[in-house]
This record gives sequence, structure tokens and C-alpha cells, in this order.
Amino acid sequence: MHSFITDICGKFEHINYDKVKGEIYKTIDHKIDRTIDYYSVKRQSLLDFINNRDNITPDQIIESGVEMAILESKLTALEIAKEN
Repeated sequence: MHSFITDICGKFEHINYDKVKGEIYKTIDHKIDRTIDYYSVKRQSLLDFINNRDNITPDQIIESGVEMAILESKLTALEIAKEN
């Protein structure tokens, strides 16, 4: 059994785990950046919707406010995740 484990472990000696870890973090950062971009566009389109309407109803204002709060909390969480 011991030689089997040694054989298996020996096959992975060439792997640079720091490099693999760095690539994983780069991928995660890229996905976070793309998601931030997506939510930023959604936020801007919601702002444009509200600001470009002359006859917006109170219900539309409330719904837009709720949606904006959700978008802002998602963006904040993503920014915090990106910093860490």
C-alpha cells in the first residue's frame, strides 16, 4: 500500500501548486469583474428607465427602488469579495 501512495504522490511532484492557485484566483477575479460589469449595466438601465419617464407611477418607483437596492447589495458583496 505504501508504495502505491508513493507512486501516486510522485506523479504529482511536478505540479506547481502556487501557480495553479494563482490561475484559480485569476479566473475567480475575472468572473467577479464580469459579474460587476453585468450588474452595473443593469443598474444604469434601471436609472435610465426611471430618469427618462415623465409619467412614472408610485408603484414603478417603489419596484425600481427595491430592484436598485438588490443590485446595490449584490455589487457591494462582489466588491468586497474582489478585495479579499
